[in-house]
Amino acid sequence: MKYLYLTLLLLTLFNPIYPFDELWVKAQSFASNSWNLVPAKITNTAEITPVSGAGSTVVQIQILQNTLNSNRNIDSVIVSQKLFKDGQELNPDDANTDNNSSTLSTVEKMILNDNHFERDLNPARFGVFHETDSRCISVEKLNETREINGVLCQSFYIKFSPPRRRDRVEGAAWLNAETGQPVFMDTMPQYPPMMIRNMNIKQYFVYDSENDLFYREKAVSSMTITMMGLRRNLTFTIMDENHFRVNQ
Repeated sequence: MKYLYLTLLLLTLFNPIYPFDELWVKAQSFASNSWNLVPAKITNTAEITPVSGAGSTVVQIQILQNTLNSNRNIDSVIVSQKLFKDGQELNPDDANTDNNSSTLSTVEKMILNDNHFERDLNPARFGVFHETDSRCISVEKLNETREINGVLCQSFYIKFSPPRRRDRVEGAAWLNAETGQPVFMDTMPQYPPMMIRNMNIKQYFVYDSENDLFYREKAVSSMTITMMGLRRNLTFTIMDENHFRVNQ
């Protein structure tokens, strides 16, 4: 870990396309050490509520189990899926005919299933911390600190512009002010999916001090969508658990 950090720091000093703050370089060293961690369990909770206050609230809870197969690829299986309307669980027949749940399924397919970063299991999906080319990412240390989950954090403005448009985001990343460990990221996509407005993504990271690893624990995406002539608020919450390494 120490030698990796020194290498990244030297790149910062001598590479003109790598002009990052020293604290940001520390965050990148954590990312490099944690690049191949994948959650064994993912819990997706999707909630749809009417903007006007009139209508039903629909919640879908989906649990996926991820394992490494004999070919060293990740198998992802849905082990549980439930749908609730106004607090009452729907049976499969009701769920298939409910307009709100149909909207939820359409949005979930559009946002989550189409290889979008929130369903992408590639460990480098936190590309903000892995990118070393300043032509793809702008990072600016801000004059702002605050305590997040008991940790004093330093704020950075980020604008991440990789080749794939759907992955382009901008916003703020909060690093442990002493160690550089990523703690929290609050971003908006530069190119949100069709019919989506006011999309915001908050990601929370945790740190394994024994192994110098960090990984995402929780992500919350909120947005407004217009479908079938109605505006709805949607919130997707993703919980990652029991991480394991791949591609060792």
